Amino acid sequence: MRLLSSTNCLALARFTAGKSTPNERALLAQLKAREGGRLTRLGEALLELCRQAYAKKH
Repeated sequence: MRLLSSTNCLALARFTAGKSTPNERALLAQLKAREGGRLTRLGEALLELCRQAYAKKH
């Protein structure tokens, strides 16, 4: 499973905005990117990588 994918980045963005779906929350938990209602350190790092990747494209 790829950690840095558009699906994962979207799930992270929606989670931090408080708009994630149950499936997105399950995905983030499976990736160990969230624990309960918070991002883990891995989740925070992935979110930053997503932001950097998006900035390079635009």
